[in-house]
Amino acid sequence: MSGHFLCASDIISVYHEVRPGLITMNAKEWLLPQALVAQLVKQAVTIQGLSYSPYSNKSIGSAVFGLDKSGRAVMAAGTNVEFVSYGLTLCAESVALANAVTQGTRELIAVVCVGHSEKIQTVCGACRQRLAEFIVGAPAWLIATAKGGGPVQVFRIDQCWSDLIPYQMHSSNISRESNVIQALKGYYDEQADRV
Repeated sequence: MSGHFLCASDIISVYHEVRPGLITMNAKEWLLPQALVAQLVKQAVTIQGLSYSPYSNKSIGSAVFGLDKSGRAVMAAGTNVEFVSYGLTLCAESVALANAVTQGTRELIAVVCVGHSEKIQTVCGACRQRLAEFIVGAPAWLIATAKGGGPVQVFRIDQCWSDLIPYQMHSSNISRESNVIQALKGYYDEQADRV
């Protein structure tokens, strides 16, 4: 590893082999401080112990690093919370994001996911969609690790979260949908008036 930083040559991963170009390497590589990665992983591992997962017995921890509106750094953590109605379960990454938002975060720079097994686990699609709302600049990093905080894989997101969740829904979809809903509402109102 180079000094106190993780750089592209340090973080080649299985994902790079599966999705060429996901992690790029060039002389102007942005660096993520190794100490920051270690601190985020430590927070995620610590909060993982607070998981409420009585049904799956799979505890997950997450930590996020971002900026608030004034550019102040914010760190927040979260763990999974399961419910007997499993579809209502809250993922650790979503809880960490919600905690960060309550601290004023409006831009994410790094997201850590600590899995429940010896295999490295990454963020689910629903959480990627939620996190995508807050990735406004590039680069950003997704840091995935196995139980206990190691080994660690760092995935650099060069453009936006669409690198990891293609065809994501974004605000432009909402505007169009609300126009469609308004048009349908108008149609149904007209039909009701005719009766």
